[in-house]
Amino acid sequence: MKILYYIDSHDSRVNGIVETIKAAGYTVGYLTELDQKSIYEFNPDVIVHNIPNAEKFPIDGDFISINFNESKSKNSFTFADESSDRYISPFVSLKEIHVDKKDLDKYRSDVLYFGSPYSFNECLNIIYEKKIKFRFFHHTPHNIYGYCGMCNTDEYFKHYRYAKASIVNGLNDRARLQDIIVAGGNPVIFLGDKDDFTSRLEKAVYEDKKYTIDGMSKRDILNKNTAFDVSANIFKKIGLNKISKDIEQVKQKMIGKYR
Repeated sequence: MKILYYIDSHDSRVNGIVETIKAAGYTVGYLTELDQKSIYEFNPDVIVHNIPNAEKFPIDGDFISINFNESKSKNSFTFADESSDRYISPFVSLKEIHVDKKDLDKYRSDVLYFGSPYSFNECLNIIYEKKIKFRFFHHTPHNIYGYCGMCNTDEYFKHYRYAKASIVNGLNDRARLQDIIVAGGNPVIFLGDKDDFTSRLEKAVYEDKKYTIDGMSKRDILNKNTAFDVSANIFKKIGLNKISKDIEQVKQKMIGKYR
């Protein structure tokens, strides 16, 4: 069985689901333009796409269309509508966590953040005053202490794993919290209280204080909330049970290194 992924716009969630199909041993092709000739030559059995509101793939063919958008097609799945029985809640796309000893310094930090720190910048005075090793990554250049450029998403887990504290801007960022927990990192949540936040950062950096999140554990996330679980469930819902079972089996081999 061959799977074709049409990329209307980059979405790491869809990409994470597609990667589980590849891991299960299926042939996966990537398409960035609606090229009818290329599609027919590839001859896919399934096309996965994220064209907004399209109830089916816009080019006809003898294939199943799986849609990640807000349409009402029976094969559409949503990341936004929590009331839908096709809603996909935040999940973990398992990334590489192994780092050679010679490369450890590349990933070690006291405090880490992926994004712009401007939203809680006044709370980071402790970092500047005490010269804490702060690293943050963002696609837009920042002329402030700690900016380290852009970072490939495949390396996020390595940074989380070797940071003493990884900042999370609010409890609603569930995807980031799950990533940090599975990577073996230490989530420190900014909840708007400057004194509380800086106190917890200090304890993480100077006392190796480890924080947990109520209702979230690495074991539970790995058991039921990975890209493999999401992908297997999608294929089961549309009746492709063999692919679903193959993805479930591969998952069991993949998660061992995270235990």
